Amino acid sequence: MLLITFVKNLRDGNETKVMFEHPRSFEDVRAMFEEEYGFCNAQSEEDFVCQGLYSEYREDEEDYTFENVNHLARELERCEAEYGERKLKAFFEEYSYQDLKSLADGFVCIYSSKEEYLDDIYELYGLTDKKFLWTTVDVFLNDDYVFSEIEMNGNVYQASNGCIVEMA
Repeated sequence: MLLITFVKNLRDGNETKVMFEHPRSFEDVRAMFEEEYGFCNAQSEEDFVCQGLYSEYREDEEDYTFENVNHLARELERCEAEYGERKLKAFFEEYSYQDLKSLADGFVCIYSSKEEYLDDIYELYGLTDKKFLWTTVDVFLNDDYVFSEIEMNGNVYQASNGCIVEMA
């Protein structure tokens, strides 16, 4: 995971590209400015503003505090370890970096496929156990129709890579 931002030094008016492959300390970024410009008058994290966030998942043009970018870098690192690249790409099709907390806190579920999602739904409602003629109810349901109805009426979408993302 690599989170990239342009850090602007508000005291000097300089900016530099910083890669957050892990959270960065104020001293580390200050040293980057000193190396690039020969000086840095920043006294604390508040003297830095991060302009935009970029990764392989999403581009965001908003400004962030230095502390917030470090927090997001930790959250993204944790979510990537838990969900993997494919599921995170699906998540970021609709959600932003600020929504990572919802993912980390379990308010978002990501399924590998529509079939996995529907199997979970059918099981939740007992449709895999309910007998209908010679089999169970879930076998008789039209999965595409059921999913399109859920998608229209809920906080669910199918990402371009086939993953299903559901906001609880």
